Amino acid sequence: MYQQKKNAVQLVQQKGRIVMDAYIKQMLSYLGYITDTYHWQITIHDFHHITGRFAPLFAPYHIHSNPFCIQLKNTREVWDTCICRQADLLNKLHDPIQFGMCHCGVEEYILPITYKEKKIGFVSVSGYRQNADLALQKLSHASDKFQLNFSQMKQLYFEYLNPNIPDQEFVFTLMAPLITMLEYLYVKQQELYLQFDMEAHEESSVFLKALLYMERYYREPVTLSRLCEFCHCSCSYMSHIFKQRTGKNINQYRNELRINEAKTLLRSTSLSVTDIALSLGFSSPNYFSKVFFSQCGCTPTQYKNGADTAQ
Repeated sequence: MYQQKKNAVQLVQQKGRIVMDAYIKQMLSYLGYITDTYHWQITIHDFHHITGRFAPLFAPYHIHSNPFCIQLKNTREVWDTCICRQADLLNKLHDPIQFGMCHCGVEEYILPITYKEKKIGFVSVSGYRQNADLALQKLSHASDKFQLNFSQMKQLYFEYLNPNIPDQEFVFTLMAPLITMLEYLYVKQQELYLQFDMEAHEESSVFLKALLYMERYYREPVTLSRLCEFCHCSCSYMSHIFKQRTGKNINQYRNELRINEAKTLLRSTSLSVTDIALSLGFSSPNYFSKVFFSQCGCTPTQYKNGADTAQ
């Protein structure tokens, strides 16, 4: 009887996943359209496994991509502070959309994601500068606290943050459908991983914890043993679920995150290929170029000069 019930649950999950794959494709197409058309920096801050097993597909929307934020988060303490402040911010959100400034001076729109009146995450449309006086005060404080180069960060602030802030009502009009899609995704994820299937639920939790670790520390030499220690599981178990969920091993996934950031830095900053390679944790510029070419079909220099990637 137990096995029959388990088989029935697995069948429901399999059919549900087929439907969800199509739904995820539509959601990513919508996100891609918004970012390509309006050049908004959209990030999804997921505190309750909203994206679930689809989390790798949303990886480009988990990290702020503007060079100012990238430079800040090269310092681990800044990243950790951002994560803590995001959790606090989630609890303080009351309106469907709010505009504010982070602890380092970046201004952004915030839209909460809710489920049964419970806030489970938020979407950010970020990368703006309006109140420079207050922002530079915050940046100066952060520079003293985290031993940052204030002059360099000030230059990046004015160079890469956008002074042209879109109308709030317009942002809400375009982001509201995304919020609804994410709320629906969360509900369907709960249905796919029924409480009956505890093994699948546990595996999903370990996997999502591993992704969080990778997104936070991918510039560092992440090892399988260190990742397993963080997730409290064996190396064989981690290797299995990571390969199963992403189709990649740990090093391949880490390098994919690094190359995604490298593409942003190559196109939007004056940093050299060598500086970018070393800042992202590659052992040498030559190895960086080799990995970049394997993923993009062109060299970093060709990409910086405007070449389209092959993939």
